[in-house]
Amino acid sequence: MTNILPHQKRNRAEDEIVVMDINPCFKVAVRQVLGQPVIVIDQLHFAQFIYMLSSFVLTR
Repeated sequence: MTNILPHQKRNRAEDEIVVMDINPCFKVAVRQVLGQPVIVIDQLHFAQFIYMLSSFVLTR
């Protein structure tokens, strides 16, 4: 895991793919720091998102 800190020098070419959950705040932060990387969502968070979305749709 790599920490993103302002004082660290980073090679932007190495930061093309980011794995994260579906939190919109994380997405904004990643794009502010890294530009337009490929954002990959892990299977656990994707399954949780689908479950949450289906629960929301079925209760309406």
